[in-house]
Formats: sequence, structure tokens, C-alpha cells
Amino acid sequence: MNNFTNLSPEELINNFSTSRTGLSPRKAHELLKKYGFNELAIKQITWFTIFKRQFISPFIWLLMGAAVISTLLGNFIDAGTILVIILLNTALGFYQEFKAQNTLDLLKNYVQPQALVIRDEHEQLVATRLLVPGDIVVVDPGDFIPADIQVI
Repeated sequence: MNNFTNLSPEELINNFSTSRTGLSPRKAHELLKKYGFNELAIKQITWFTIFKRQFISPFIWLLMGAAVISTLLGNFIDAGTILVIILLNTALGFYQEFKAQNTLDLLKNYVQPQALVIRDEHEQLVATRLLVPGDIVVVDPGDFIPADIQVI
């Protein structure tokens, strides 16, 4: 899309073939088909990514180094104990992060933000993912800004 931030309100309205009374439902549907949903592409986090993250911690690397040194010094019981601690830490960290990620995914599906827009001369609530270029969004103080919008 072009840079619309420097355009006047009238130029914006003309550019998007809208009016101060809002888009018609038909025009909004056409623009939705043309531009797609108003949402960011979010990369899904896999269980393997969560598992790999457990080994990023400097603490884990320190414990691994201690296990290697203990093995080289012949202290196999100490090395085994350290490895068990690493495995427990990894398992617990993985479990907690995996559950948290699943909970976050459920919350994202449960909570659908909405925006107040003017369409067909009436204010109506629509899901923010259904906003299209040319929608007139009504914003009150304290409201969540649902998209990149130009104030007119």
C-alpha cells in the first residue's frame, strides 16, 4: 500500500472510494477480498522450538560444563547427578512453557477484539480482523486502536 499519512481527509475518502457515512457492506466485502484480513501473520510455535529453548539458558550450559568436567575427573556419580538435574530442569521448563503457549493460543481464539466503525451510515461493531482500508473507525479516549488508521 502507498503512504497515506500525508493525505488530507478528503483525499483519503476519495482514494478509498468511501464517504463520511462509511463503506457499504458490499464495498467492505470487496475490499476484504482484495486486501485480506486485518491481522499479522503469527508464526506458530512448535513443541520442538519450545524444547530447544530450554537449552539456551547459560545456567544449563554451566551445568553441562560441570558434568563434562566431572566425567573427565572420574566423578561419574556427580556427573550423573548433574545430568539428572539438567533433565529435570529441561522437562519442567518444557512442560511449563508448553502449557503456557497452549493457554495463550486458547485465549487468542476466545478473545476477539472488536472495533466500532461507520458502515452504511450506521455505527456497528465488527471484529478487528474484518476492518478494511476505507473503514471509518470511531475511537473514544482509552479505546484500543484496531489497525493502522488515519485520524480524520
